[in-house]
Amino acid sequence: VGSMFRNIAVLTVLLTMLILVATSCDDTPQQNRSVISVTSINENVSPLLSDVIFNDGTGISYVPDYAEVIMENRPYSEMIITAPGHPYGEFQVTSYKVEWTRTDGGSPALPEYTSDMNMVIPSGKINASSVLIVTVNNKTNPPLDALAGTANTITMNAKITFYGHEVGVDRETEIIANLGVLFGDVVNDDGP
Repeated sequence: VGSMFRNIAVLTVLLTMLILVATSCDDTPQQNRSVISVTSINENVSPLLSDVIFNDGTGISYVPDYAEVIMENRPYSEMIITAPGHPYGEFQVTSYKVEWTRTDGGSPALPEYTSDMNMVIPSGKINASSVLIVTVNNKTNPPLDALAGTANTITMNAKITFYGHEVGVDRETEIIANLGVLFGDVVNDDGP
């Protein structure tokens, strides 16, 4: 009888360990090893001021608008310790999408667009990159082209969704940030 109870106890311990190992290897989105966050976009200055036409007195030009984004890769748990380059340690941002919403009650908003990106954020670290917010095409088409030569302004919110994954894992993760943008035709000091 004693050996039967010992065998049942050993079997119970083995089954419990197997269940723990099986659940700890679960690769579901709810169990990411990293928490990725945007800690700053455009140096936390909002709105981003976008001059639709640049006139320096020698001619008119259209200049795209970029903003610096700073992202942090924080381990989900203090128990997770990984070296840079080790699977599940680094996070790679592969692309981003910008979606526009008018905040001034007007219509239409700018069309959304997606761009490739390659930024690696080591575990426990931050990294910065420049992202394109307003394209030249945005500035030369409605509704922004109507602002040229006027004192009118348009305000929009740019919802920026970053896509990426932990190194060694194909599961895509989304990180969302928002940035207000004020569009207008700024009078340049060097121009007319």
